[in-house]
Amino acid sequence: MNSNTPSLAELEIRLAKLERQNRRLKRAGLAALVLVGSTLLASFTVQGPAKPVAVTPTLEAQRFVLKNARGEPRAELTLDNDEPRLDLDDAKGHPHILLRVSRGIPELALVGSGTRPTVHLYVVGEWSHVALSRPHGKGGILLSTNPTGSGVRLYDADDKPAVELSLTSGGPSLELTDTAGFKAVLGTATTKTIGTGESHTTSAAAVTLFGKDGKVIWRAP
Repeated sequence: MNSNTPSLAELEIRLAKLERQNRRLKRAGLAALVLVGSTLLASFTVQGPAKPVAVTPTLEAQRFVLKNARGEPRAELTLDNDEPRLDLDDAKGHPHILLRVSRGIPELALVGSGTRPTVHLYVVGEWSHVALSRPHGKGGILLSTNPTGSGVRLYDADDKPAVELSLTSGGPSLELTDTAGFKAVLGTATTKTIGTGESHTTSAAAVTLFGKDGKVIWRAP
């Protein structure tokens, strides 16, 4: 037998030591488990289940004003002639955002440095509109759409339509109008024959020129 091989007596001594260590570990683990459980139970007993917080369901008023730390109004929610309106102002009291319902028409207006809305969104019946305006003068762009068509209209410095691109059930068209009232239409255009009153609609490949009186002065084909 190798001299390094332990005897039976030595093996019994080692086994007894291992059993004693195992019993101590079991007792320590059980004590830790009891301590953790007691702590959790005590915490639940002291705090108890979460209680519901009382919340006011409704706050009623006819006007709300939001002010900054200096007492300056920055926003206002009010009724204007029995119509709801929300205004958001800058530090100088200049309105920048307006949201309201006026005569049944929902509107959202964004105002820049001028007095006119720079961006104006509104809905009238089945028509939806987006208007882009110059902040310090007349003129701008109007985008419109409805169930039967859509269009883009550009206004001149006098707020008169100068360019209009539209798509309707009749077809597409491009209209150019100068300040004198003369107009050129590329695409579909509906005209009436003088005397008979008969209506005529051109194709998308047609060009029609109108005088400032609204009468056709030239058309092709």
